[in-house]
Amino acid sequence: EGMYILKRMEGAGRDVLEEIANSILGESSSVCRQYQNKWRQVLREKSQEVSEEKVISELKSLGINYINKDTMKRWTTNAIKPKSNIHFNILLKYLEFDKQIPEIISSMDKIHSAHIEAGQKLDKLLREKINNLDIKNFSGKVQIDFDLLGENMGTISAFRVEARLNVLVKIPKNWGGWGIREITNA
Repeated sequence: EGMYILKRMEGAGRDVLEEIANSILGESSSVCRQYQNKWRQVLREKSQEVSEEKVISELKSLGINYINKDTMKRWTTNAIKPKSNIHFNILLKYLEFDKQIPEIISSMDKIHSAHIEAGQKLDKLLREKINNLDIKNFSGKVQIDFDLLGENMGTISAFRVEARLNVLVKIPKNWGGWGIREITNA
């Protein structure tokens, strides 16, 4: 008792964390996101122009030894930037952003910080929502739905964990994309 699994239901196609981060960034969000989209786009174009394998090989020769197809996919779709600023600098030089490197790195650092702050705000909000759930509302139910940040941010369903099984149960792979998170109701 006291354990819930949260699943984002309606509005799940939107990135709430990114929207909160953009509100934290304020007016600078559009410039920062433009830089983010630009370096990703140039990387995608380079991969299409010369082949992804060649880009990977060339970046490895420049010192980004861990790069592979999964890294490329992450960098061109949802990563703010490579984890290492040294590797990000190498990547930006490779993509011929020489004159814009300081602005791009600064913008990605701002986005990264805003995402951390947004994650903390979202975590606090979710904990407050769970802690304020009235157990009586669960009477005869295993699920309660609530708005996350008002109607514009979608609906979260809280599923009450009633018992823990003593056996491992395999679930379908597509259930893994739920974005499930457990929060203890302290």
